[in-house]
Amino acid sequence: MHILANEIQKQTRKDYEAYDRLIDVDRNRDLQVDLAILTDRPCTLTDRGEPVIQAADWATRKITKRKPQYAGVPGATDGTFLWALKNIPIVTMGAGDRYVPHQVDEWVDLDQLVETAKIYALTALHYLNPDPAER
Repeated sequence: MHILANEIQKQTRKDYEAYDRLIDVDRNRDLQVDLAILTDRPCTLTDRGEPVIQAADWATRKITKRKPQYAGVPGATDGTFLWALKNIPIVTMGAGDRYVPHQVDEWVDLDQLVETAKIYALTALHYLNPDPAER
């Protein structure tokens, strides 16, 4: 058994026993905890000084007139492998609610989708030609 699952199992049994004493209940505390790792992808963190981050930041400000939001996202992308295995800097960004992707009835606001497409295009152009005169 995985060490973490074993520790959780022991602690939970111990906690149930203490709770049961408090409320004077006698119940079966013989629970089983198992752990299955479905995927093992490392987290990513691209330095804000990387040219691709700078280009995405600049394009986001140009299109939205707002500062971009720097925050993590749940889940993983192919960029995880690019960053972790080949040290290729990545940006994970896009339209829509960050908790909706890959869910039943996945959706995205069309205005956000158009805005994001503009940001992607401007990011690519700026990344390929980071001429300070254009800023």
